Amino acid sequence: MGQSSSRADLADILATLSQTEVSPEAHDFWDELWKLSTTPEDIFELIPPEDVRSLKKNRPENVVTLFTQAVAQLCQIVHTPVPMYFGQALNCVRILTRLLPFLVDDDTDFAERLCWSVEDCYNEEEAADDEDRPQPLARLVIHAAMHLLFLPGFTVDAAAFEEDDDEDEDEDPEEEEDPAAEELPPSEEEEDGYEEQPRRGPRKKRGITELPQQALWAAGMGGFEARPALAASFDRNRVEVLRLLLSAVCEPLFQSAESYDPWRSRWLETATDKDAPNSRLLFYSLCNVVFSYDPTGFGVPYGGALFSSEAPTILLNVATQVLVALLDFGRPTNAAHSSSGNNAAKTTKDPDDDDDFVHATKKKRGRSEEEKGGGSSGHHRTTTRPVNVFRRYLGELEGGDSFEFAFEGFARLLNNVHEALNTTLPGSLAQIECSQELLVLLWKFLEENEKFMPFVLRHCDVTKLVVPICFLMYQARRDPAKVGLVHICTFLLLKLSGERQFCVALNKPFLLRLPVDLPLFEGSHADLVIISLHKMVVNGGDKLSPLYNCFLTIMCNLSPYAKSLSLVTAVKLVNLFELFTSPRFLYQNATNHVYVSLLLEIFNNVIQYQYGGNPHVVYAVVRRKGVFESLDKLTLPTAVADAKGLGGGGDVASFKTNHANGSSKVVTKQQEPPEKAPETSGDEEAGGGEEAGGGEDGGAAGGAADKVDENDEGSSSSGAPSSSSGATTQKEEAPARSETGAVSVATETVTEPPPTRDEDASTEASESVTEAPPPAEHQPSRSRPSRTHGEVEREEQKQPQKKLALPRFVPTQEWLDRVKAELPLNTIMRLLQHLGPQIDELVSQSEFALDEATVLDFIENTTMVGLLPVPHAIVIRKYQPNAFTSLWFTAFMWGKSSCPRLTL
Repeated sequence: MGQSSSRADLADILATLSQTEVSPEAHDFWDELWKLSTTPEDIFELIPPEDVRSLKKNRPENVVTLFTQAVAQLCQIVHTPVPMYFGQALNCVRILTRLLPFLVDDDTDFAERLCWSVEDCYNEEEAADDEDRPQPLARLVIHAAMHLLFLPGFTVDAAAFEEDDDEDEDEDPEEEEDPAAEELPPSEEEEDGYEEQPRRGPRKKRGITELPQQALWAAGMGGFEARPALAASFDRNRVEVLRLLLSAVCEPLFQSAESYDPWRSRWLETATDKDAPNSRLLFYSLCNVVFSYDPTGFGVPYGGALFSSEAPTILLNVATQVLVALLDFGRPTNAAHSSSGNNAAKTTKDPDDDDDFVHATKKKRGRSEEEKGGGSSGHHRTTTRPVNVFRRYLGELEGGDSFEFAFEGFARLLNNVHEALNTTLPGSLAQIECSQELLVLLWKFLEENEKFMPFVLRHCDVTKLVVPICFLMYQARRDPAKVGLVHICTFLLLKLSGERQFCVALNKPFLLRLPVDLPLFEGSHADLVIISLHKMVVNGGDKLSPLYNCFLTIMCNLSPYAKSLSLVTAVKLVNLFELFTSPRFLYQNATNHVYVSLLLEIFNNVIQYQYGGNPHVVYAVVRRKGVFESLDKLTLPTAVADAKGLGGGGDVASFKTNHANGSSKVVTKQQEPPEKAPETSGDEEAGGGEEAGGGEDGGAAGGAADKVDENDEGSSSSGAPSSSSGATTQKEEAPARSETGAVSVATETVTEPPPTRDEDASTEASESVTEAPPPAEHQPSRSRPSRTHGEVEREEQKQPQKKLALPRFVPTQEWLDRVKAELPLNTIMRLLQHLGPQIDELVSQSEFALDEATVLDFIENTTMVGLLPVPHAIVIRKYQPNAFTSLWFTAFMWGKSSCPRLTL
C-alpha cells in the first residue's frame, strides 16, 4: 500500500508542477517530492516525454527550480553522506535522469542559461580561487554523479577508504604527502543537525594517485588482490547513477552526421576532463565489472538463475555502455599524448583528485561564464582541444595481467552468445545482451592501446575471438536491423587480418559445433572465416554490398598463411571467382573488376606460398579452368556482345546450371579501379618464412580453377549478388568509406622481389542483393568427411538463386586494356598450362575408375618449381583509421545505448 500511496502522491506533485508555478521557497512541497518512495519505473511512467516538453514550454521556472533543487540535494549528499538521506539521493538521480536528455537536446538560451551559466552574486575579489567561485549546474551534476559512484555506504563499502588512513599512520612522518582524505567545504544547509562527515577519496603520495583497492567495484585492473564488498544494493545504486551519467553525456545522440563534432560536447568534456573526480577509479571499476562477469553463474546448468538479483547483469549492460561512451569522446590517445596533452598528463594535479566541489545554491543565476571572460569559472571553454583521460588510461594500460584479464573477459562474454544457444538443456545458460557494446569496446582496446593487440596475438588464443565474431556476423547477415553488427564484425576481422601472427593463428583446427546452418566442413579457423564471408556475399542482405571489398580483403590477407584449406572452402573460393567474373556482375560497374583482382591474388598466394598443403584449391581451380581461360582470352567484341545480350533477361539459375554441367563459357570482364584510391602506406620486409611454402614446392605453386557453383554449402541457400548503380548507403552503414566509397587501408608488402602494389582494399561495389528465403537455424557446422568436389557442386545446384540487376555498363577498349593489365592471371595460367594436361591424362588412363583422392595425392606430390613465375610480393592490407569510421562507431554506439532492445 505504501508504494501505491507514493505513486499517487508523485502523480499529484507532477500535476501541481504542470499547472501552477511553485516557488523555490516552498520547502514543504519540495521536501515531500524528494522523500517519496519511488522506483525508476514510477518516474519514467508518470513523466512521459510529452509532459517534460510541455513543462519546459509552459512552466520553465518550475523546470529551473526542479533541476536546481535536485542538483543541490545531490551535492548535499556528497558533502554529508548520511545513510538516511540515500533514498532522497536516489529520487534526485531518477528525476535528473528523466529530465537531462531534454535539456541536453535543447539548444535554446533557456537550456544554456540553466545548465552552463554561473552565479554572479559573489565577490570576485574575495573569491580569487576557483574553489570559491560558483560552478555551472551541468558541471555539478556530472561531478556529483562521479562522487556518488564511490560514496561510502551508498555504492562502495563504508570502510572502502579507511584502509588508506591506516597506511598513512605507518608512513614516514617527514615524508611530504597529501592528506588521506579531502574534506569538502561545509554545506550551507545544516538544518537537520547531523554532524558533517568528511568525504574520502584516493590517497596521493608524491604526486601519484594510489587507488584504494577496496573502493573498486570488482577485483581486476588496479587491484587483482582486492576483495571489495559485494552487495546487490550497491549494484542497484551504481546502475541508477551510471544511467544518470549516461543521460548527462548523451549530447552526440542529438547531433546530425553533418554537424557532428567529436570535441563539441561540453557535457562529455566535463566528464572526461582531468579534473573529473574519481576518474581513474571509475575507469578501472567499469573495466573490472565487465571483464569479471561470469554468465555461467556457478558453472552448473541454470546456475545464473540461482542469483537472487538481476543487478549484476544490469550493471554489466550499463557499465559497458558508459565505458564505451566515455572512451568515444575526443581525440585518439596518440594525439592526446602530444604537445599540450603530454604536459597536461605530467602536471602535479592528478586527474583523480576530487575537484573543488561547490554545491548548488538558491541564488539567482546571472551571467554565463563566457560573458565573464571564460576564466572566471572553473569550467571555461578552452581554445585547445580537450584530453580524454579515459582514453589516456586505456592507452597507458600495460602488463600481462591486465591484458590477459581483458582478453579472457572478451572471450568469455562474446562466446556466451553462441554457447547459450548450443546447450543440451534449453535455457540452461543465460545469454548476455551487450554483445554489440562489447564489440565496440574491443575495437576501442585495439585502437587506443598499441600494446594490447601484439600481446593478444603472441600470448593468447585469438581464435577465441574469431569464432564469436564469425558467428555474430553470420547470424545477422540477412537481418536489415543488424547491418551495423555485420559492419563492426567486418572491421574487427579486417583490422586483425592485417597482422601476420593473426593469420598464422587461424591454422588452428576448428572443432566446435555452432548453432547455425554453416556448411559441414573439416578444417581450420581460416576455413571458418572464408566460409562465413562467402555466405555474406551470396546470401547476405542488400545493405552488405559495400562490404564486399572488405570481405575479399580479409580473405586475401589470410591466404598466404593458410596451410591447408578444406574442400568446402576451395569450392567456395572458386564459386566466388565465377560469380564476380560473370557478365551479369562485371558489367554492372566499371570498377567491379577489383573484386576479380583480389580473388586472383588469393589464388596466387595459395599457389605460390602454400601449394603443398592445398590440393583441394588446386584441384578446384583445374576443374573450373574454363572460367580462367575465358577471362584470359577476353576480347572487346565478346565483352560488348555479352553486355548487350544480358539486357533481354535470362535468369541466374540457368546461368549456374550451365556452369554445373561443365558447359559454361563465362566471359568475365573486369572494370577499372575506383577513381580515388584509399590511403595506403607500404613497407617491405624480406620474403620467405615458415609459412611460405611446403618444402621444395614453396616457391612454385600449383593452383587449379575450381569451377564449383556458389552454393557449395551442403544444406544452405545461396545466390549471386547483384550490383545496382542506384544503390547507395549512408555513412552509418558504410563508415569506412571515403567520398568515393573506399575503405582506407594501408598496404604492407612482405616479399622482396616485386614492388608493392597499392590496391584498393575496400572499394564499394554498389550492389543490391535479392535475398533468398532464410535458411533453417541451429544446424551444426561440424564437417562431414569424404565429400568430393562433384558432390559439393551438385548440392549447390539445388539451392535457390538470386536475380541479378540488368547491366548498366558497356565495355570499351580502354577499359579492357586497363583490366587486362591489372589482373594477375599469369601464375594461374602457367599452372593450368602445366598441371591441367597431366591431370587430364591421369583421368583418361583410369578408365572412369579414378578416385578423387588419387588426383589429390598426385597434386600434392607434383612440384611446380621452375614452372611458375617468380613469387610475387605478399600484400597485406591494413585498416586505416578515418573520420567516417569514427563517426559510424559513434552513431552505432549511441543508437544501441538509446535503443537497448534493438539490434543495430
